[in-house]
Amino acid sequence: MSTIIMNSCWPLQGMTVTQKAVLISLADNANDNGVCWPSIEKIAQRTCLSVRAVRNAIKWLEENQLLQKTERNGRSNIYTITPASYAPRQQVHPCTSEHPPRHLVHPTPAANTEGEAFGAPRTINNHHRTIKESPISAKLVIPNWLPKESWQLWDRFRKRVSGKAWTTDAKQLSIESLQQLVESGHDPTACIKQSIERGWTGLFAPRSPISDKHPPIVSVVPLNRQEALEEQNYQVAMEWIKKMQEDLQ
Repeated sequence: MSTIIMNSCWPLQGMTVTQKAVLISLADNANDNGVCWPSIEKIAQRTCLSVRAVRNAIKWLEENQLLQKTERNGRSNIYTITPASYAPRQQVHPCTSEHPPRHLVHPTPAANTEGEAFGAPRTINNHHRTIKESPISAKLVIPNWLPKESWQLWDRFRKRVSGKAWTTDAKQLSIESLQQLVESGHDPTACIKQSIERGWTGLFAPRSPISDKHPPIVSVVPLNRQEALEEQNYQVAMEWIKKMQEDLQ
């Protein structure tokens, strides 16, 4: 080992970790004239690098005038280290790998989201698992024929009764039911108040207390057991009122 060559190589900058390791390994084998002849395999073993990495590093050292190589048939090459002639042709981050440091690499820009379909599912990556978000429902639009106060009254009632089941889709279906009732000539406010008074989650045409005809029903929500019982009691009451009116005549 030549202390003179080693001391000349250590301060050199502008090369990668691989290139510096190969240079120091050669300098450790060189005499005071900078001459050495280790095999490629020996250099790879000492530097913990692959043979290909060592060859590439030696080629770079030659191109930047840090090394002169003399090939010999059937024997290892002779290398002459010339640190005084060092003239780097490319600037890289000193004493790093061939690739730039991770913190210096600009992140890949996010894909342009303009023009994507509204409500399309998105995939989210986290440290533990990959999940998919549910599509976002379309924004609810309250029609002009539906009084704002009446809708707010119905909205508060359904939130209290249905809880999480009172979704945007359920609200849209309620508006469609009210629209059918309005097209049949019924007042939407009266339909809402009737359902709230009777504890119904569906919307029906207003009922007359003296009518013996079953009013038309427009609802996208089927009657549950409680509502069916109330409907049966209502019919019994209507029959009793009809009979009392006939007895009074």
